[in-house]
Amino acid sequence: MLTAMHFMEAMLPLLYAATLAVYVRHFVVADESDEGFGGSTMLAITLLLHASYFAMRGASFSAFPLASKAEFVSLLALSIASVYAVIERGAKDAHTGAFFLGITTPFQILASVWMEDPDKQKMLLEHPSLQDPIYGVHVAALVLAFASLTVGAVYALMYLTLSRQLKSRELGLVFKRLPALRTLEGMSKRATLAGIALFGLGLILGHVVAAALGLHVNMLDPKIVLMDLAWLAYVLGAIAVRVRGVSGRRAGQLAVGGFVSLMVIIAASNLALSSFHVFE
Repeated sequence: MLTAMHFMEAMLPLLYAATLAVYVRHFVVADESDEGFGGSTMLAITLLLHASYFAMRGASFSAFPLASKAEFVSLLALSIASVYAVIERGAKDAHTGAFFLGITTPFQILASVWMEDPDKQKMLLEHPSLQDPIYGVHVAALVLAFASLTVGAVYALMYLTLSRQLKSRELGLVFKRLPALRTLEGMSKRATLAGIALFGLGLILGHVVAAALGLHVNMLDPKIVLMDLAWLAYVLGAIAVRVRGVSGRRAGQLAVGGFVSLMVIIAASNLALSSFHVFE
């Protein structure tokens, strides 16, 4: 199994890069239809193989595969690409795929370069929670949440870019290839709402994991407080957009601003704050 796993580590960057190339061509070529687009099939196969790789890794080391930054980056790449694939299937528009595969491909290249086989006994001694299935769901929910919020923010940026081009009448390639403003707005909202729901689920399961492992968690721990506040801010923002009928442009600005703020919080909390909890 290890041989197959190592082969997959080498193949995944190539598969993502090949799929990215097909999506870039689809974005640039004017007369290529979304119907029967081969890139969607390539992406589905790549995602299936990537998920199989994680299943092999988990079986090989008898633990949820998130003991290193390489595994985290690879899981994030898989999550972003998967969220995009779901959005693409619902919208039936593949012209935005190049932007997301442009994110996931470098991530997977880095992950494959950094990936190492851990010492199984040492890993489980240092990270006993990796064998707890609730921990796996907790981490998966949070990674999918960050992936969904990333996708929502990128679609919001596309909306703002297209809106600005329309206003200035500078109608370039981006205008010709991107979906309509209403479609982009819907894509951004769906991805962001899914991210908020998964974010909340991940935080709740984090407390469940701590209780199951018998950890005495300080609810005033700065990292916990900051993450809870970040989620609450997202919830309040979503409610405001829904209740007050905020314009698409304003909603896009909120999605981008919320995502940037969340990334700053995560970076600052890891660099400046000491805590029992470490975000990979």
